[in-house]
Amino acid sequence: MAARELSIGIILNFSKNWFGGVNYIINIINLLNTLPSNEKPNLIVFYNKQLSSELVKIKRLNYENIKFKELYYYLPRILNYFFSILFKKNFFLKKEFKNLDSIYPFNDLPVYQKTNVKLISWIPDFQHKFYPNYFNKVHLILREFKFKKIFKNSHITVLSSKDSQDKMLNFYESNRSVVIPFISFVESKDSVDFEFIKNKFKLHSVYFLIPNQFYEHKNHIITVKALKILVDKYPDIQFIFTGKKESTNKKYIRAFNDFIKKNDLENNILFTGFIRREEQIALMLNSKAVIQPSLFEGWNTSIEDCKSLGIDVIASDIKVHREQLGKASLLFKKNSEEDLVNLLILKMENKKISDFDFSLKKESKVVVKKLVNIFK
Repeated sequence: MAARELSIGIILNFSKNWFGGVNYIINIINLLNTLPSNEKPNLIVFYNKQLSSELVKIKRLNYENIKFKELYYYLPRILNYFFSILFKKNFFLKKEFKNLDSIYPFNDLPVYQKTNVKLISWIPDFQHKFYPNYFNKVHLILREFKFKKIFKNSHITVLSSKDSQDKMLNFYESNRSVVIPFISFVESKDSVDFEFIKNKFKLHSVYFLIPNQFYEHKNHIITVKALKILVDKYPDIQFIFTGKKESTNKKYIRAFNDFIKKNDLENNILFTGFIRREEQIALMLNSKAVIQPSLFEGWNTSIEDCKSLGIDVIASDIKVHREQLGKASLLFKKNSEEDLVNLLILKMENKKISDFDFSLKKESKVVVKKLVNIFK
């Protein structure tokens, strides 16, 4: 079957608070948009009504042959799972799917059901295996049940990194997985006036950016420990934290805030809260570097943004960061503020500390080929 004949259902059905899921879908459609016109699959985006406001971002991509349909189920998800198991029929499979070649990412697979449509799942990470405290007991049980059913009943499961695939093989039995990393496409580098951003946030002349949500595994604490050391030498240095300042672990947030106050770092730290993607890109482009201190990732979007933009990333030395950054890795020991400080000083002294060998065009050709192959 020629690629131009393919009809793919794209499922936009994530929590409205998980921006990573929306960005993932946008990047997938952007990737397919790099294909020649006669090879682009026809797309139908099935969207959760709560995410309808995000459709404008997809429409801006100007993808040929794309349609949008609301994804509506009469029953709550938990009841759909119950009745699917009871009647041995997947009630998540809509009649609108029957003329499609593939559906992606399709993660609601409580039972196996024979179908001509290829059901392809995507697992971003295995957070519940490493940070079970993020979930209540019921949620943890249901999540584990769902993952087991995904690996048992999907035609193929996509993982974003070899590291995630290794973790999967450690926890689950599955021989139908493929690694397809996502690539970040930055729509416009100049859509926001940086002078406006500079005045809006009262930026210092030199700053580093830490663009992460405030969860324990994001390891923000190591950055402020490094800042405590740096301010003696660079009193005007600034660390900017984007993302909502919230966490399931209030004790962690309290300790983080207490450390900042105890060490008089308030004047060197800016919390922006949630900001528009265009503003975050502007902050990235004008930073000394982006710091990615995380202890756990599936495949990090901010690192992909930096690769596309040619921005230095100073990252923790976890396995997936090595995989994601390759030879351009600029890594510090994940629990060593001294190691991080040494790299930050090199940046402050304007020394070239990494050399990205990344071509968006070249990488896109490799990844889109893998993606189209699983859709066939």
